[in-house]
Amino acid sequence: MKQSTGLPHAARAGLAAIILALMTGVFGHIAAAQDAPPSEAARKPIEPKKPDYSPYPDQHFPDRVLWGVAHVHTGSSFNAGMFGITLTPDDLFKVARGGEVVMDNGQRIKEDRPLDWVSITDHAEYMGIADEIRAGSPDLLANPQGKRWYEMSKTSPQEGVKGCGNHP
Repeated sequence: MKQSTGLPHAARAGLAAIILALMTGVFGHIAAAQDAPPSEAARKPIEPKKPDYSPYPDQHFPDRVLWGVAHVHTGSSFNAGMFGITLTPDDLFKVARGGEVVMDNGQRIKEDRPLDWVSITDHAEYMGIADEIRAGSPDLLANPQGKRWYEMSKTSPQEGVKGCGNHP
């Protein structure tokens, strides 16, 4: 006697027909989609949407760092001169380019590498008066305030600097 396979012959045949219909329908659509030429919209590359919040995404900005000093005084500025600084603009530019100078106290100064730029920002008020004080200018000594600054500067740089806050 023949053993049963679980499903009657008719049920197996019907199931096979359903599977065949599904496979033909599903795979038929896939095959048809693969065989058809792409539409105009499908051939056009998708362009990413540019954000509308910033006007600069395509601009290029400098990325090279330049090293320098934005605020330095020479001995011509009253406050630096009263500290005893005697450096000139030429001295500061020499240091900025990598050269060496000797300060008024004998200390040598030199940058470990040249700077790209330097901005000398001497004060316009009382410009050069520190040189006159150091030189003991007779015209300056004839003025009571000038004489006072002269005497303060001869005591010590710290005492001379106190004169910076007492100018008229």
